[in-house]
Amino acid sequence: MLETVLEAVPAASGWSDRCWTLARIAEIVRRRFGIEYTLAGLDLLHSLDQLTALVKTRLKRMQYRPRLIEGLIARTRLDLRLP
Repeated sequence: MLETVLEAVPAASGWSDRCWTLARIAEIVRRRFGIEYTLAGLDLLHSLDQLTALVKTRLKRMQYRPRLIEGLIARTRLDLRLP
């Protein structure tokens, strides 16, 4: 798993210093998983992961505030009735 690799210092993957860069992460992904990403693509994936984590955290907090959820649904005009 990529997270496991990134938890180790870069020296464990063959680099001499202690800094992870997008280029190094892209190289690890290519070596381990055979997938090639541009640096911009890898940066976008990282941003999406952060956004996903943020949304999950906020939704977990909202589950204990039903009025907040009702207000959100009303504002978005979502129809949650089953067909």
